[in-house]
Amino acid sequence: MRKEEQILAEMEKILHELIFTDEKLCDLTTQVIAKEELAPLQQQQEKLLQELAKIDAKFKKACKGKPEKYDSPSKTRISELLDHFQKVNATFIQNLKNSKGIIQFEEEKKKKK
Repeated sequence: MRKEEQILAEMEKILHELIFTDEKLCDLTTQVIAKEELAPLQQQQEKLLQELAKIDAKFKKACKGKPEKYDSPSKTRISELLDHFQKVNATFIQNLKNSKGIIQFEEEKKKKK
């Protein structure tokens, strides 16, 4: 397997984990939730995004700075997974905006300051 394909396989694995985590976050925001339930998932999401950024940089380096010229079915799957993640994340953000529970959490933070 070529180096680029190995890197894309790593990216795909992380994206699956990221989508799974984001879907759990999204599901939680449709329920009455506690801050403690969201925090670990958000930390996991942040960790996965950081890993993804590192692997993306590694991919760009492997492609000699021209990743747009590398074409493969794996890259197409990555693009589809990124689109799916963006949709799930947009739903998560919208749910947060609409959730009175989260708004109350924000008010609690302001009171503590």
